[in-house]
Amino acid sequence: MALRWIGNGWRFSQPLMPAVNRLEIMGEKYLITDGFVETVSAFETLSDELQRIASDPYRWKWAILALHSGLQGILNIGVKS
Repeated sequence: MALRWIGNGWRFSQPLMPAVNRLEIMGEKYLITDGFVETVSAFETLSDELQRIASDPYRWKWAILALHSGLQGILNIGVKS
């Protein structure tokens, strides 16, 4: 798996997880996600939002939130290892 420029944004050359929404639902009460997958997803969202800023400046809000989530995820992974 490698990070590459695909189309008009950075993407992993292979999906990190099956395309089942990257979420695993157990029963009806629990939602389990993976910190690494969530971190990568945040940076993918950041890339998407940065591309849309030219046509809609309101997208800065979502770009900043995605950046914060991605950086927080990196710190979380660093603390765990």
